[in-house]
Amino acid sequence: MKKINRISKILSIGFSTSEALAAHVVLYRALNIDRELALLCMEELSKRRKFGYDFDYESFIEDELEKIPKMRNINLPEIGKKIMNNSFKIKTG
Repeated sequence: MKKINRISKILSIGFSTSEALAAHVVLYRALNIDRELALLCMEELSKRRKFGYDFDYESFIEDELEKIPKMRNINLPEIGKKIMNNSFKIKTG
């Protein structure tokens, strides 16, 4: 099932908005989540620019990254990696 979801995400890249594609890049850069998808999104954004789309994805990505609060002693990319590996445990109660 995981593989089907992955293929579905990759196939949907061409139908996604430029903002959604850039958001995947933000997720990767902030949380180290899904590098392969982020690279495919960047390729699609680059292709769109060559075809005349004027979306400034570089500024969008940087602006969104700046909105993420800076936290001391928390390694967001490491947390993202643990989430992707299903090894992130949340203590409750």
